[in-house]
Amino acid sequence: MKTTIDRTIEKLFLGSAIVCFFTLFSASETAYAQKQASFQTIDSTPAEPGIFQANIFPSADRLVLKIVFINPAKEAVRLQVRNSDRELVYERIISETGQYNSKFNVSELPDGKYVFEVKTAKKRFSQPFEISTQTARLTYVP
Repeated sequence: MKTTIDRTIEKLFLGSAIVCFFTLFSASETAYAQKQASFQTIDSTPAEPGIFQANIFPSADRLVLKIVFINPAKEAVRLQVRNSDRELVYERIISETGQYNSKFNVSELPDGKYVFEVKTAKKRFSQPFEISTQTARLTYVP
């Protein structure tokens, strides 16, 4: 009787070990898509007092742009996003402000190449960027 119990325990232990082995080392592949924006780096010039200056750069969330400008003349500033066909996809006019610091979420824009422009009546700053969906393959072990 002891032999039958020992064999049953051995079989259960061996079966459990095999199940654990395949659970730990067999992988199911999962693919996911991640959208991100990439930017061309543009050298910034040192700040000059009294001169309109603008900068657009990515935030920690790659689908959010940070827009900063200094507008000493307090002129109306036009923020625009244009696609690769130069079609206007976004526009906002900021009136009479000396400084501006904001974020712009580009996650709703389809994949493609764009230009973000900050304009006054006399000055224009533009920053090209590209949005692309990247697919990554991951291994998942339950």
